[in-house]
Amino acid sequence: MSSSKGLAILVTLWAGLAVGVTASVSAETPLETQPEAEIATRPVETGVLSMRRSKSRSDDVGGRLATSAGILEFSTLSRKGAKNAAVGENPDAVIVSLEVNGAEIRHAFDYATGTVTITTANGVRLGRQELDLFASFQPAIAKHLDSLNLESMSSAQDAIWRLSEMYSEAPLNHTLEKSWVIERTPPQTEPNPIDTLFDAKPATGDEIVGSLAKACAGESHNSFTDLHDGHDVCRSDLAFSKNAGHDYCQGPGALHGYLLTNQRYGCSSSQCYGRCGGGCGLDGRGAWMHDCLRHDICNRSHNGNGCDDEWREAADDYLNGPIHCTIRGCHT
Repeated sequence: MSSSKGLAILVTLWAGLAVGVTASVSAETPLETQPEAEIATRPVETGVLSMRRSKSRSDDVGGRLATSAGILEFSTLSRKGAKNAAVGENPDAVIVSLEVNGAEIRHAFDYATGTVTITTANGVRLGRQELDLFASFQPAIAKHLDSLNLESMSSAQDAIWRLSEMYSEAPLNHTLEKSWVIERTPPQTEPNPIDTLFDAKPATGDEIVGSLAKACAGESHNSFTDLHDGHDVCRSDLAFSKNAGHDYCQGPGALHGYLLTNQRYGCSSSQCYGRCGGGCGLDGRGAWMHDCLRHDICNRSHNGNGCDDEWREAADDYLNGPIHCTIRGCHT
């Protein structure tokens, strides 16, 4: 069985599980109009953002966002060895505190190891009010940073921006545990092996069943693949597409196991598929990663429900992915 554009394959597996596959191989094509899933968006309240510089001689920042959903306060602490980092100095670590409606979420960025450790006192559940706050926080921070040179942002500003992007797409009612260590996945040129099963050869039943079982058990492969490699995702006049899959084994009306589809991504796609953050953000500026594409597909196919594992698998991409489109945005 060979792959061809537009060919849809449905393989029924034991225990009532199924894998749906749209097999296609495409790199760069003239822009075409293609139907894409749109997530039903809630109105985003502007809110009132106040920013402040740290009183110490450093690049640290802090501030407060107030909306009808509550209050989000944030601050950073940049460290160089055993001391606070000076202005313009590259820190070894940045600690970011986000206090959302009174609940603190602490983020420790360790730049030597590439890990980010998220800690809470007793776990924090991200309910509707918290997500509405984060939805307002993302564009508010973006608007503030838009007046700066993104190429020369401090590590503290970069950390705040990345967290605003990550939490703007957090799943409803997701609970952050007391400690979550996000490790930077080694850079890869190839995504999850199952995402390429149909690119070169037909997959065997055992390969599909094994990959599906891992996906539904929350053990699907975590990649660190830059979508900008070899493809200028900042070009809005070119269409790029690739295979990307997600699983939806649990959640409201769970309909399938591992679903592999061929998805257009980049600035030419609706709402910037593949960008790590809600929508196009600062006109496409940000990380563009394979795991974020997988999350976008799941999130927009299921209206933001049941995509917790895709969001967590993309966490290292949100927080460590290379930033693109800083000079040329999607529409500039």
